[in-house]
Amino acid sequence: MSNGGIAVDSSGALYASTGNGIFDDTADLVPPMAPKNDFGESFVKLDPSALTVTDYYTPSQNAAWTLHDEDLSSSGVTVLPDGHGPTGTRISSSARTSRDTCGSSTGH
Repeated sequence: MSNGGIAVDSSGALYASTGNGIFDDTADLVPPMAPKNDFGESFVKLDPSALTVTDYYTPSQNAAWTLHDEDLSSSGVTVLPDGHGPTGTRISSSARTSRDTCGSSTGH
């Protein structure tokens, strides 16, 4: 997350981004079960009391970005203001390659 800290939404949920690494939650479980609980190149939503993953977003290009050291979030995560409708909490970030990435916590 470079110099960016952990972001917090209006309900107290924590959001962070991860850099290069393995993504192996292939069973699509939330919270993930060890040993398949690595979230490289991902945004993760964490329960503030247990610090467990409650939601995530991982781009389909995560393996290629890791291979070429193109970190998903070199600027940290920004939680955008709550909107109307069933969109969930929206987050935004910038990658090392100047790519902007947005995600929503309505599901992974």
